[in-house]
Amino acid sequence: MERNFPELIAAGALDETYNLFARQQFEKGSIEQGEIYLHKIKNRDLQRELYAYAAGQASHSASNKAKAAFYIKTAIDMTRKKDIVRSGYLLTSGQIQYAMGNMKAALSDVKASRSPKNFGSTHTQVYLQYLQEAGQYKTALKVAEGYIKSWPESSAIKSYFMKIYSKVKGNDAGAEERYQALIKIRDERLVPPKYNELDVPSINFTMNDIQGKPFTLSNLLGKSVVLYFFTVPKTARAAMSNEYFKKVAAEYQSSGDVVFVGIEKSYNQSISGPVAQAERVEKLKKYIEQNKITYQVIPDHWILGANVYGGHFQLSAEYSVNSPSQFFIID
Repeated sequence: MERNFPELIAAGALDETYNLFARQQFEKGSIEQGEIYLHKIKNRDLQRELYAYAAGQASHSASNKAKAAFYIKTAIDMTRKKDIVRSGYLLTSGQIQYAMGNMKAALSDVKASRSPKNFGSTHTQVYLQYLQEAGQYKTALKVAEGYIKSWPESSAIKSYFMKIYSKVKGNDAGAEERYQALIKIRDERLVPPKYNELDVPSINFTMNDIQGKPFTLSNLLGKSVVLYFFTVPKTARAAMSNEYFKKVAAEYQSSGDVVFVGIEKSYNQSISGPVAQAERVEKLKKYIEQNKITYQVIPDHWILGANVYGGHFQLSAEYSVNSPSQFFIID
């Protein structure tokens, strides 16, 4: 039986249709037509994401840069200040302003995208680039040092640091020593992830790992297993928890008596379907490669809820995971 109009709206089906049509129009450069569908969307979060998407598409054309700036500002205004996606929108806004030649606005937006708890490598690299072009080398050095002390090691950030240090000091003497001193400070700050003892027997499961190979927990019977639930980090604390776990895993897994398994749970729940899943896996593979993670990683399975905007992670729910970084030891 065909659902009536209000039921379709409640289920989000019309919004998804308008979203698809709008994206197709923005991709073709049909700004006005895309806006028609955009304004029909009722779901605020979906509309906000579409504004951000439209900004990215419009920014590819020199004649649409101003429109792109308007779109991303609208997305920012629709986002709560503590919402993690706001950071990404601010970064995009800064890049658009930079492309328009507005360096002051670009620096302001990119700086704002780097909140005290969220200033990842991409944000920092862009900020350092802009600071150097603006001739603000001392500020750039301070920013680079702050990152090195707070986040896992990045060869790109180290390269920026070395160049900026040399510019500020007049030569590169002492740059490596200073860098290693900052790394030492960072290592002293490593944050152990949350640990919970299982209140119930371990829950067996079979899921594909990041390479598409089936993994079954019960196959490891007789060994100690450490299940580490984590996210691809968007905050310094999450990044340092992942770094801490990586070091512990490297230390103990060589014996063969302990098996470390990562369960990744940073899926964008507002996007569903095989395309989103493929993008998630590719991003996760890149993260694993960049951070030299050697333990097996399994993307937690996302189960859609009653409507397209709800759902939960299967294993995270079964193990009652309530923290971005959390591990369980199964003997």
